[in-house]
Amino acid sequence: MHKKSDIYIYGQILFLLLSIVSCNQNSEKYNETIQLGLGEVDEISETDIEIGFIRVLEDSRCPIGAVCVWEGNGKVEVYTYKSGTDSILFGLNTTLDPKKVENRGYDIDLIELSPYPTIDQPFDTSEYRVTLKIQEIN
Repeated sequence: MHKKSDIYIYGQILFLLLSIVSCNQNSEKYNETIQLGLGEVDEISETDIEIGFIRVLEDSRCPIGAVCVWEGNGKVEVYTYKSGTDSILFGLNTTLDPKKVENRGYDIDLIELSPYPTIDQPFDTSEYRVTLKIQEIN
């Protein structure tokens, strides 16, 4: 027959194990890097939130092979949409602020705007792509 102290110890161990399992389940937050081409839309996994790359508002980045006074800036327009709500438009920059916005419970960072301009190789603006890092805040 078990003593009361044994039952107490087993109860404490069970409580501790359940607490650890519960903490591990809650600590997994969304943290992904995605690439979008001009006009493309993606969905943040396991949500009904869409994110889209609308257009490049500015690209004054100093081309490779040029000598510039400053590095320049690329600015893109991105949006999020959640079913039953309005779209939220925002701009993100490569050099200037904001490079990151908080939107619908996520931090959205502009990691890269590509292709990077070069002095002797023009590219079609339809080739623009953004790399975004999306992290759940809570």
